[in-house]
Amino acid sequence: ASQLDLNFVVMNHTGTGVDLATNMFIKSTTGSLTLTAGKINTTSFRVDVANGTPACVTTGNTSSYVNGNLYRTLSGAAGSYDFPVGTASLYERANITFTTATTIPRLMSRFDSWGTPANHINALAECATTYNILSENMGFWTINATANPTSGTYNTVLYCNGATNTPGVSAWTVEKSQNSGATWILSG
Repeated sequence: ASQLDLNFVVMNHTGTGVDLATNMFIKSTTGSLTLTAGKINTTSFRVDVANGTPACVTTGNTSSYVNGNLYRTLSGAAGSYDFPVGTASLYERANITFTTATTIPRLMSRFDSWGTPANHINALAECATTYNILSENMGFWTINATANPTSGTYNTVLYCNGATNTPGVSAWTVEKSQNSGATWILSG
């Protein structure tokens, strides 16, 4: 089929997970995604959650998440949306919390490894703090809106589980690139 239409999806697989052979659509208003055990491997496909209720997708865990593309529809109101994504070996959850209403209809997300981290910021000073260390080396999240927002304020929390270059570092911040990694910035 060109897509798999489901309502209540519970991922509870004791093996390596499930490989999608088409897009998985989870219904609006009632659909949910519960990640208990096993990964959903999307390759070029996606898990597309049409329900805009923030809590309709669980946070996942180190053994259960979306390895690939996860799309989430937003309700338009303030709310907290989890993106339990990762690679074949890394669970790297992201959370976007809208503190005001937004006109963004959907967010597309994924996590990718990048190998050796770059020093994207290169001793950039902002808010009376100088950032001059390498980015965490596990990889990066891609989170894109399907339409340019005309409203909405949000906070981002990234749960970095696979970084191995963090000893001795007392704090981290989120850096952002709006053009596929060419320029990285700290603010908004």
